[in-house]
Amino acid sequence: MIAVGSTSIADREIAWEKIEEVSRKEDVLLSCADPEAEQRMKEEVDKVLRTGDSVGGIFEVVAHNVPPGLGTYAQWDERLDALLAGAVMSLQAVESG
Repeated sequence: MIAVGSTSIADREIAWEKIEEVSRKEDVLLSCADPEAEQRMKEEVDKVLRTGDSVGGIFEVVAHNVPPGLGTYAQWDERLDALLAGAVMSLQAVESG
């Protein structure tokens, strides 16, 4: 599931071509592959912004054509999941809960 607050995208398969199209956009706020859901998510963010509150969310990281053996299981600083977690946690809007 991909969600911002109470607004979510139904669990469905999204074509890789659509994901690539969204990733090429330069002016992106939420990078949502579903434009209608993205608009609802923006409205949810605007609503909590006016009240000074915050909103939780769930996002998905997609990798395509990743070579076998990328990363390692033996060294903590070279594990793929650790590198992805570091990249995600470096986003300004993300904090650990």
